[in-house]
Amino acid sequence: MRALIFLTLLVFNSANSYAFEKNSIAVIISNEVVTTFDVRREIFYDRVVGGSDWNRGITEGDIRDFIPTLIEKWLVAQEAVKFSVTEITPDDISMEVGNFKNRFKSSQEFENFMNISQLAPADLERLLARDVQAREFLKIKLPTLEPQPTNEEIESYYWQHAVKYKGKKPSDVRDEIVAELRVSLKDRAYRRWMLDLRTRANLVYVIR
Repeated sequence: MRALIFLTLLVFNSANSYAFEKNSIAVIISNEVVTTFDVRREIFYDRVVGGSDWNRGITEGDIRDFIPTLIEKWLVAQEAVKFSVTEITPDDISMEVGNFKNRFKSSQEFENFMNISQLAPADLERLLARDVQAREFLKIKLPTLEPQPTNEEIESYYWQHAVKYKGKKPSDVRDEIVAELRVSLKDRAYRRWMLDLRTRANLVYVIR
């Protein structure tokens, strides 16, 4: 498999010394090739979903910076497909496309977006379906990443923040401490899970 990947990289990129000006491989995720054009389209799409200004240029730095985000999106999507947590119907896709179009001021602006981003309607539907699957999967997965703080962790946190809790007994602020610890522990658990996905994904970075 490594030899095949190397051959793919060699054929795809050997004549291309301008990796960002021409379409070239950006990263390989679990043997799925992601090109710089794929990254570019994802950036445009992500800007619209995130509510930022989509109609601005994409630099080499933008592509490099977005690759970790793209990898995380793809890994979560692959997990969602693997566990088949939800079935996406044509009606679901139609509704998602309608909601996406509503983010634009006019139908003309939407058409401009599709032209500039070079997203075909099928590409947009695929991205929207992926995000729906990922959202539904995370609704199930994230609660499993919420560890309950132990009594030792609660007590340690209390004494580490003794100034903040001056004049209060541990029992008085237990619920507050548990809530704060769960946030940090959940974030740590999510990062461990994502690291595990990355480790098992056989990532091959071409653009760094």
